[in-house]
Amino acid sequence: MKHWLRSLTALASILVLASVFVGQLARDASAEANQEKNQISEEIGQAEVWQGAGELNYWLESDASIEPDFGGVWIADNGRIQVGLIETRDSSARSREVILNIAADMRISEGVDVVPVQFSWTTLNQTRDAIRELQHKYIDYGNGVWPIQMGIKTDLNKVQVDIPADESKFTDGHHAVLSEIEKHYKNQVFFETYSAPAVYQSECNPWYCDSPIRGGVGLKKTSSGSGDIDCTAGFIVKGVASEKRFILTAGHCDFTSSKTWKTHTLNYSEKYIGGVIYSGHNLMNFDPSDRVDAMLIYIDQVSPPPPPNGNGWQTWPGIFKRSGTLWLDPFTPPPSQEERYSITGSAPVIAPTVYNSIVGEKVCTSGARTGGWPWPNDPHGGSCGKVKEVGKWLPVEYKPDLSTTYVYETLVHRAALCTRRGDSGGPVYDDNNKAKGIISSSGAPNGATVFDDYNPTHVCNDLKYFTPMNVIMNKYSTQSSGLTFVLW
Repeated sequence: MKHWLRSLTALASILVLASVFVGQLARDASAEANQEKNQISEEIGQAEVWQGAGELNYWLESDASIEPDFGGVWIADNGRIQVGLIETRDSSARSREVILNIAADMRISEGVDVVPVQFSWTTLNQTRDAIRELQHKYIDYGNGVWPIQMGIKTDLNKVQVDIPADESKFTDGHHAVLSEIEKHYKNQVFFETYSAPAVYQSECNPWYCDSPIRGGVGLKKTSSGSGDIDCTAGFIVKGVASEKRFILTAGHCDFTSSKTWKTHTLNYSEKYIGGVIYSGHNLMNFDPSDRVDAMLIYIDQVSPPPPPNGNGWQTWPGIFKRSGTLWLDPFTPPPSQEERYSITGSAPVIAPTVYNSIVGEKVCTSGARTGGWPWPNDPHGGSCGKVKEVGKWLPVEYKPDLSTTYVYETLVHRAALCTRRGDSGGPVYDDNNKAKGIISSSGAPNGATVFDDYNPTHVCNDLKYFTPMNVIMNKYSTQSSGLTFVLW
């Protein structure tokens, strides 16, 4: 009897323990579910904060009335949106009211703090850009020379300047830049060091690149088929007065100056760029007695436009430099691959001529059509070669259709390079990050009367002609539209 009671008691204890265990499991599961729900809610809430901060920043940057007082927007470690405000100006109270009203209209005012700062967002941007210009002036970075990096730390209300940690990487140019910063900008900056240069992840395929738009990518008229490359972007330039951004390419690509232009991204999605919207911007149309094979495509998407024209471009002062497959002579090996090769200016004029190239110097090019040529046994990619002739007035045939032929005479230099149809307008540059010109035309060797894209002796020879950079810039500044631009 006692044995039976002990067994019954033990069984009851087991059932109680099982009940407790099951209950604990249920509570644990419930707590885990609640924790997951809370985490999801926090993530959703944080995403809303990020979106709200971005939209608030857009509206505040767009409001000119607060521009002198506005110090930028950032998100604090506690997740709250911070808006910087210079509080020492007569207009500060009014600017604070504008900020809070915009936040209230967005229904996010309870999550926004207005905090005091010393420098305006405009001042920080101007300081960063000024230091960048100092670098362009004093430091010829690349080819083993490490750059100075600069960006805005909005939460610290400063410009962050990154310098090489290894002082052996400093050149006289680095010291000159740091001296200028000390003289003019020391209160607006702070310094950090870096131990290795930044490297880019892949953002280009053989023909096209993601944003930022750059020289060397394929260009297409919006009326062209999906498989066509009409021309190649040369360099990104900026109007001195307007600060608008343009793509410099060959003028014969669009004689009518009425076409709009597009390109593709890395995944081959079509993306709109803009048009040759000013008749004076195509130098082939301006002066029949003194034609220059160049035109400017206006990049009207630097700020994101509404659909269907895409989601906007960033612009960047450089080119897509493709590696190549062919040595044109023992002293001009093909270029190495750099998806962002900085262009820091135009090569200087060689006195007493008006040309910025000399016979025998090395130049390179990176055309989109040859760069993406699909047959690996044929020449493809970028190429380098020597300048063979300068200041050549070259009559070139242009056929807008099968029944019409025009002959235009343009001023060019001749070089040994590799190009195909579709490379027109592509960048011609040197090893010192300088722009030399843009591809204009090609001759066919051995007495051939028709250029053959499939014939390697036509693709690579010393009958490649490019329009000199300084001729282009001088002509734009003196022609009727008076457009003065700089390589940007």
